[in-house]
Amino acid sequence: MHLRTALAPLTVGLVIASATLIPAAMPSVAAAAAGACPTPVQTLAIAPTSATPNLADPFGIAGDASGNVYVASLSTSTIVKFDSAGTQTMVIEPNAATPTMGDPQDVVIDGSGNIWVTARDNSRVYKFDAAGTQIGTIAPTAATPNLNEPEGLALDGAGNVYVSIEAADATPNLSQPNGVGVDAAGNIYVADAGTNTIYRFDSSGTQTLALAATDAKPNFERLEGLSVDAARNIYVTDGDSNYAYRFCTADAVPVTTTTTSGATTAPPAATPAAVTTSPHFTG
Repeated sequence: MHLRTALAPLTVGLVIASATLIPAAMPSVAAAAAGACPTPVQTLAIAPTSATPNLADPFGIAGDASGNVYVASLSTSTIVKFDSAGTQTMVIEPNAATPTMGDPQDVVIDGSGNIWVTARDNSRVYKFDAAGTQIGTIAPTAATPNLNEPEGLALDGAGNVYVSIEAADATPNLSQPNGVGVDAAGNIYVADAGTNTIYRFDSSGTQTLALAATDAKPNFERLEGLSVDAARNIYVTDGDSNYAYRFCTADAVPVTTTTTSGATTAPPAATPAAVTTSPHFTG
């Protein structure tokens, strides 16, 4: 199941369940235009040290516009913030306001610098300000009875919150949705560990893409985290094979457009691709 809701007022806007899924083949397509997917280069590595004692069993990860990195640490039930050089600068940990931030799964930073976290063990979505003070909570209520063991988390430009959850027995859902992402056009991406498939749905919940393991991508074993960038490249991690993948979609939207005079303009509006569009594996 997939839940879209807003913090205030709390309203369920969309649910994607297993009945929505339509098996979709992945026809091969030409690689994306040259330059759309540059070769990735490692620019930072953060490892556990005496200066980062809370970095244990890292799970969700996010970055902000200033280059800070935020990590959800399962074993310590904390959110750890690092600057762009990898120095730890803040830790959000259980306190009187959030006494049971157990098993934090995913972390997302919104446009105002607020920090959003899914806490699986107590079925909550927490919102913290940039200083780490809790300022909001989404909890199971009569309006959100299926907010059970949330994992993946994403936000869109309209302030909607997307959460992948474990559904109740009476509520069928995606087999085991983990990571979730949303692009500028409102398309919803889900990394499903049960089927080891990346799904894309349009804003109405209709499936438009399914990317499964093939001979060229044999290492889909347990899909976990997922994110989508401004060009609609898809990033996904696999917990069992210890692989991180990037897929460059043929319908990628350029981040900027340069005119013949050299002026840089805003990117064109994104157009959701048809089901016949498939990602290109880039490494």
